Amino acid sequence: MFNTIQNPPLKNSIAQRWLMVIGSLVITIWGLVTITQMPEYVFPPFAPPQVDIQTEAVGLAPE
Repeated sequence: MFNTIQNPPLKNSIAQRWLMVIGSLVITIWGLVTITQMPEYVFPPFAPPQVDIQTEAVGLAPE
């Protein structure tokens, strides 16, 4: 069943491969243009992870 469903689109995409290449290039360029026009606040700021460790040492000074 899947063989008969998949054959016509695959045959058409192979026969019109230049149309597929041009379409994929257009989508790629459109995506790159969209990413470059995004506002900066869309991307989260980079900050390295920070860890706070609290221990108790009875009888010792804070230094």
